[in-house]
Amino acid sequence: MSNNKEYDFCLKMSRRSVKIAVIVGIASVILMLISLSVLVSEASAIAGMSKEMKILEYQVKHLEENYKSVVKK
Repeated sequence: MSNNKEYDFCLKMSRRSVKIAVIVGIASVILMLISLSVLVSEASAIAGMSKEMKILEYQVKHLEENYKSVVKK
């Protein structure tokens, strides 16, 4: 009888540990997806800032050329 109780206890504990492992696995996958989405949004923000910076550099260069041509006259 005691052996049967020990077996049942071990079976319950193993099922509980498997459930915990599955929950931790799902939680880690969710956290990984959140981290990945943050990384992608940061990359797109950096790309947008780079594009904006190139546009501003072009505008500054164009204004400098216009200013130099006005000053020479």
